[in-house]
Amino acid sequence: KVRTAFETDTPIDWERVNRLPDHVRFIHEAHIRYFTDETIPVKYGINGEEIIESPDVAQTCTICHGDVGNKTVVQPKTGQSLKMGTCVDCHRVNNIPTDCTVCHK
Repeated sequence: KVRTAFETDTPIDWERVNRLPDHVRFIHEAHIRYFTDETIPVKYGINGEEIIESPDVAQTCTICHGDVGNKTVVQPKTGQSLKMGTCVDCHRVNNIPTDCTVCHK
């Protein structure tokens, strides 16, 4: 699904498997765009691991979700939660704004 969308330059029709609270705004596309941006020389993943080479679109999923190719259900990396603190830590280490309105409605 991701590869087809990338190859055809069409948006992904995501199938919702997790429900975020109504006050939270999360946009996969913005995160994929950031991690594939080759003008940003070094980025950091969810555990603070350094990402020197920009991954392709299909590889960006592994940054937060681990090896999705071998999973039947996509979840956060083992031992990791995708709660607010994790998101704020990732934003801070990557010099991304942490203003409340970035992620909250």
